[in-house]
Amino acid sequence: MIIHEIAQFKVEDLAQLRVVRGQDKYIGRPINWADGVAFVYALMPSTEEVIKEQLEGKINILSLAFASMPTYKPFVTSKDGKAKVPVIDVSYNKFYKELAKWIKENFLKNE
Repeated sequence: MIIHEIAQFKVEDLAQLRVVRGQDKYIGRPINWADGVAFVYALMPSTEEVIKEQLEGKINILSLAFASMPTYKPFVTSKDGKAKVPVIDVSYNKFYKELAKWIKENFLKNE
């Protein structure tokens, strides 16, 4: 796994990043959650080189944004209070569990 950009937020701020405005209402795009970590990510565009690395088992994450969220909740309210952002429990997924573990070991040691 190769992460090119990483940023830590408070969970309410992470939720705020996921809010989009549409036709007089605010909609929150989902946030992933695994083992105490809420996160969203974007993969690198599928160039020939990126696809080659994927076939070799490497995952290129363009950006990763995360927040400590010790207890799973199905929704988080955005910082401005205008949207409830859905949170999806992906802790059953091996990759997401490993990603959450790596985040906790490297960024959330003292929390």
